[in-house]
Amino acid sequence: MSFAAWSNGEHHECQGFRQGEWIIFRCPRCNYEMRDNWRTGELKVNNPKRQVRHSGNYFPNEYKTIYENLN
Repeated sequence: MSFAAWSNGEHHECQGFRQGEWIIFRCPRCNYEMRDNWRTGELKVNNPKRQVRHSGNYFPNEYKTIYENLN
């Protein structure tokens, strides 16, 4: 999809989490879900919304503690 299609559309922020080998991004506003298998590189998208741009991030819990405990 071109950027022009997104320029007038909505933007939804997804929530990312890990489940086994999958990093999953789910949209709290619609039924969109993207699954990324970090081991194999397989990518699955459920309920794609062409008029909505989805973005999100995932930060492993193992790394969060490194930045939270700086003392």
